Amino acid sequence: MMTAAAGARPASPGWLAGTDHDADTRAVLRDALPATALPRSGACAACLAAARSEASHLARIARSSDRGQPDRRLLLCAGHLSDLIVLAGQREAGSLLAWQAGSLAAALTRPAPPLRRRSHGWLRSRRHHAPSPGPCPVCLASEAAARRAVDNLGATLRSAHPVPGRLVPLCVRHLLGLRAADPWAGHMTASGAIERADRLIAELDQAFTNGTWAHRHQPQGPQMTAWRRAAAFLDGGVYCGCPPRGT
Repeated sequence: MMTAAAGARPASPGWLAGTDHDADTRAVLRDALPATALPRSGACAACLAAARSEASHLARIARSSDRGQPDRRLLLCAGHLSDLIVLAGQREAGSLLAWQAGSLAAALTRPAPPLRRRSHGWLRSRRHHAPSPGPCPVCLASEAAARRAVDNLGATLRSAHPVPGRLVPLCVRHLLGLRAADPWAGHMTASGAIERADRLIAELDQAFTNGTWAHRHQPQGPQMTAWRRAAAFLDGGVYCGCPPRGT
């Protein structure tokens, strides 16, 4: 059905491009990626590694598309397709979309696996499914880079013999991943994460108070941007691995 729908579409591959208003912002953030994620900068080392991997693989895929040969292994998800178009520029958008349309056609029309022979006759394997696009290679690469960053940080913690409560440059999402992979490292970083969360909660509470009518004349302090730091602490991917802006 997907193959038939793709074939029934107009010749223009523009139907592949969705509306992604954040793609331009992600491109700006990737251009501003820091070299490292410092513990008190608000950046997450795993999200930073994922963003660097995304930027590298998008550039590599943009170069691959110049050859004009569709490749089902390079079929991107909607978000990374938008990122690729922004990276290449509107002048190349048409050719990139055409190349992705060809990659989609190659993914949907690849030969089905052969039938499996059983003792009671020829039967289809229960694992047989209709052809479908594979996972986005940029998503896979960025997830692998984030996992390596978490594993490396856990290994560093073990080799440094830290005291409990040490601050580590990870957001809550990746702190939970570290805890699942290495309960000892999760225990060593738990109190530091709780302290950081309590500090953000206090800043958010103060920001709310300062925003009320009774306190409208009070000077605005750094607590007014605590929401950015809180968002980055929960998931550093909202800023593509960059530290949250303080202004």
